[in-house]
Amino acid sequence: MEKDRLKTPLQFISSVYSNLYFSSIPSNILDNLVLYRQSIGDKGLVNEMIINAMLEDPLVLINIPDDVAMRSDVSEFITTTSLRFYLRYPTEYEAYGLRELIESDTEMSAVDVYRAFLLSNEYQFY
Repeated sequence: MEKDRLKTPLQFISSVYSNLYFSSIPSNILDNLVLYRQSIGDKGLVNEMIINAMLEDPLVLINIPDDVAMRSDVSEFITTTSLRFYLRYPTEYEAYGLRELIESDTEMSAVDVYRAFLLSNEYQFY
């Protein structure tokens, strides 16, 4: 199924929050983030700033696998991450490419992978 409808700023922020915190975003936080997003012209930049701030939150970090867990079963990590953020299984090619990246780069963390998924073009659509 092709994702071809761009998420609104409200949908995008709500989606990021619910994927990272496993709960709906409180209205006051959503209002502040939507205003913040609207006040900055470069949407890619502001999306990255919002995502990075959330990925540094200890409440989010406890729900992200550590390096040992990610590397103990890279294929399962990729499948779980794709389902979490894209709501679909990765293609064989996507799984292969991401597995190669993770296994060849010892500095890559699960947080880096989550950030990549959240900043991807596909994540901005539904």
